[in-house]
Amino acid sequence: ALKHGADDYILKSAKHLARLPQAVLATVERRRLREERDLALEEANRFFDQSPELLLIADLKFGVRRVNQAFTQATGYTAEDLQAQPWMERAHPEDLAQAVAAAETLRTGGEAAIECRYLCKDGTYRWFKWHVRADRPRGLAYAGLGLALSAVFVRETHGHAKHEAASHPPAPGDLPGDLGTDLEASGLRVLKG
Repeated sequence: ALKHGADDYILKSAKHLARLPQAVLATVERRRLREERDLALEEANRFFDQSPELLLIADLKFGVRRVNQAFTQATGYTAEDLQAQPWMERAHPEDLAQAVAAAETLRTGGEAAIECRYLCKDGTYRWFKWHVRADRPRGLAYAGLGLALSAVFVRETHGHAKHEAASHPPAPGDLPGDLGTDLEASGLRVLKG
């Protein structure tokens, strides 16, 4: 819509009237580009949020900026819980040195792959395999995580089920039924402590 007075401005001069089609085309093009950008952003957000892979964006000082739904489901934390505490504070104490070394690699702009245990909201630790790439100009790290294998398993003790947090994932023979054999047969590697 023309602003009040704009029609007088255009009509008072043939030069202004001649530029009108260009101005309209430029406005239409800007709108088209904005809509394309908005659609691309919406698709990227949907991809991030709906991915079955665990995704995390953190700053290079270990602060969690964003996680997807798969990450919150795997750990039991809400996104707000995760953002309230640096991710390193939930790493298993025995894995902390390895996590710090990987973080130092990221600070210099590299990539890191790390397997470590991560404290979940229910108090158990789960093994995750992190693949992280740093974006130093933005001060961010982008991580894709695979749930390597739960480090929590159930063992029968005097007729009662007892949950134990293992210091390493269970061996295939420790898994219920044929799960361990099935995992190895499908080509998945069962992590050893």
